[in-house]
Amino acid sequence: MSLWTRMFGATPQPEQRATFKEVEFWRDLGWTSEVSSGLSVTPDSAVMVPEVYSCINVLAQDVGRCPLKLRARTDQGWIDAETHQLWEVLHDLPNPEMTAAEFRADMMRQLLKHERAYAEIVRRPNGTIQAMWPLESSRMTVSRDGMNRKVYTYKVGDGQPITWIFNADRPPLLDLRHPSPIHQCRDAIGLAMAIDMYGGKFFANGARLSGLLMAKGGLKPAQKQSLREAFAEMYGGVKNAHRVGVLEGDMEFKQLTSPNDEAQYHESRKMVRSLIAGAFRVPSHKINDLERATFSNIEAQDRDYVNSGLDPYLVLWEQAIRRDVLTTRQYPRYQATFDREALIQADSASRAAGFSQGRQNGWYSPNDIRQKLGENPIPATEGGNRYHMNSTLVPLDTEPAEHVASVVNPSGVSDLPVQQVM
Repeated sequence: MSLWTRMFGATPQPEQRATFKEVEFWRDLGWTSEVSSGLSVTPDSAVMVPEVYSCINVLAQDVGRCPLKLRARTDQGWIDAETHQLWEVLHDLPNPEMTAAEFRADMMRQLLKHERAYAEIVRRPNGTIQAMWPLESSRMTVSRDGMNRKVYTYKVGDGQPITWIFNADRPPLLDLRHPSPIHQCRDAIGLAMAIDMYGGKFFANGARLSGLLMAKGGLKPAQKQSLREAFAEMYGGVKNAHRVGVLEGDMEFKQLTSPNDEAQYHESRKMVRSLIAGAFRVPSHKINDLERATFSNIEAQDRDYVNSGLDPYLVLWEQAIRRDVLTTRQYPRYQATFDREALIQADSASRAAGFSQGRQNGWYSPNDIRQKLGENPIPATEGGNRYHMNSTLVPLDTEPAEHVASVVNPSGVSDLPVQQVM
């Protein structure tokens, strides 16, 4: 019986989550200690930093939109196994309420925030997979029982915890694990949080930060309170920034702290943005930092990002699916792979040159190209599925006479000049 059935009955209902105290979870993983900036950095607080949120979204959305295909081995090579029952679960609809893109993006967000992500595998009585439901990583605890078996314990609100025991023949969960950049780089993220807090306080307290109101004569406590409130009301806050101040009597204002330009606020913010993007291995232009980006190098950066930044996560998914979703008998015959080329959209001139080269060298038919362009196919009777190649390509083991015969047209006249045939 699946987790969904035990919680909500046989008919799927909208997901309902109860509140859950995560103190033990954060303490066990070392999240509760303060960082150098004096702030506490947890996955939930780190996501409030714009650069962290952008990096997580970039990686999650790219994994979500990259097509995941089930491939089958045949005598002609690997082909799409569109008729296999796992095709719909992996490629289109992992469960009745989520598309494949939503499912993978949600799992990636859990993985990047908590260093692990889980999905319950719902199986039919014969063992085939019916659906996969993502779980919240912060509610899961992994331990070992007396027989050294891995035990997953999932806390659902105030109810009885749900337990799964790992079974290599029928794994109960899809289990993804990867070090979290948030956990490994808490100091840099804490610095970003402190800079954001500094900026907020700067505008909340006026364009110039607080200083001292110095009176030559003594003031009574009531006079001090009244003067402080009147000064804050007149000159404090964003709306009153840059107003001309007027002080009565023997009063002097002395500034104590430096303005933003002198404190190098903007330079510090840029440095932290670059550090966070580097920790996630996401190009800066993908989080809207275009200071060093040009139109000529963005495409090269995108390809490098797919190869070095995103590809390790795709390999992690592929191997986890092989371990937890495919059976041992399916290993030699099936594999789950991402179509990485779908992530890189070349410009129209480069695509046209690639299609032309493939058409001339015989690995693309007209319908192959039209399918990639999203166009309707040409009927096979009109040559839509026909492959061609340049006639000047001659195998080294072919006799000249055989080559001449192969290029003679139906009229009996050779397509090659006489000096080339001889």
